[in-house]
Amino acid sequence: MSTHNEYQESPLQSPLLFSSAEELPLGLLQSVIEEDLFETPLGSHRALHNLYEELKKENLQPWIRKAIESTLRSPSLRQKIYTSWSLWPDSTHAENARDSMDGLAPLDLASWVSKNCSGCFDLLLGYQAVSPASFCRAGYGFFILAYMGRRDILGPFSFNPGDPIMSVFQVSTFWRRVFQACWARLKPLPDNGLKSLKPAEIERIFRFADPSLAKDLEDSGLELAEPSSRNMSSAWYGAAARNAPVTMLNWLLSRAELPEDLLATAAHNNYIHAAPWIVQHTQSYVGWRKGAQEAADCLARGSAKMLAIILQSPFAKGQTHQTLLEDLTIIAVDRACQDGKSLRIEGPDDPRRYRLDDVEDVAVQKVKVLQKESANVEVVGLRVKAAELGMYRLEAALGEADGGADANLV
Repeated sequence: MSTHNEYQESPLQSPLLFSSAEELPLGLLQSVIEEDLFETPLGSHRALHNLYEELKKENLQPWIRKAIESTLRSPSLRQKIYTSWSLWPDSTHAENARDSMDGLAPLDLASWVSKNCSGCFDLLLGYQAVSPASFCRAGYGFFILAYMGRRDILGPFSFNPGDPIMSVFQVSTFWRRVFQACWARLKPLPDNGLKSLKPAEIERIFRFADPSLAKDLEDSGLELAEPSSRNMSSAWYGAAARNAPVTMLNWLLSRAELPEDLLATAAHNNYIHAAPWIVQHTQSYVGWRKGAQEAADCLARGSAKMLAIILQSPFAKGQTHQTLLEDLTIIAVDRACQDGKSLRIEGPDDPRRYRLDDVEDVAVQKVKVLQKESANVEVVGLRVKAAELGMYRLEAALGEADGGADANLV
């Protein structure tokens, strides 16, 4: 029998107690069963499998069955499992914790048996020790891990009633290792599932695909040849979202021209790591201008840096540049004021003031970026608007941008 991260030095305690000729106290048995299950930090498969084999016995003593079942059903055991093994109860919690996931993390017991021991996995599910909607620290969903070995991964399913119907293969695009495992199964088949992938799923794939995987998918039928295809655009968007995007952006550029909206998409989503490369390769003035406007309109921290990178383009020259700088200033300040107004701040102690401060910080940074491009940007009226919302730092920055013009000039 396969083992799971086990220390083999000491024998399990529960089999010894189960061999007793006399009934033992329930509390003692529960304590020992739980101690065996957690003899290793990520859980003991030999301890869990022993419980599975015991429950299969037709002549099992009632007091032993009661001890095992009550332990597995225990809310305290469930809480310990989720806490000790860093499990998330559903996709919403997992999505919120995406930054703390580690695709190379070792699998906990529940995750491991979902792939390698269906009897033990069914035991945990049957007694609700874990939920099939849960996700582990490595980023895997139990449902996906279990169904990869049991059902057609191109078949439809949904996590919860009312959720969109998708296949396991489509859902696997959220996680590199799960997708690669699914693709390894599907690749040799006549229907390899690639035609079922939608643009959003292709975008997710290109957030982690390397050139080798991308070429494999292309050779296997993923249509990327047409520069204007939705698949190609999705691939560009996914590559731009990466923390290290240059390799995949160069690979895509060897096959097609940049989409005209790639810089605008990157600016809208604040894909700061891809910005220098995209600016360098953008050949459309319209695409560059839309990117600058999206960067000015974005409220994300770091969007001022995005704007500064975009303004380093050769397009940021000529007679119309001054007018564009004024337009970008208006966009940035208007966006900040709109967001500030929607907060409905009530006095200096209003907790929403922290959000307003963040919005104001971003706007001030952008005004300073634009001021470096032109020492005298005419923004008459914007200072008054900022002051009315209590954005006095933004008002002061605008005063410097327009050469200290009187704030009362509207």
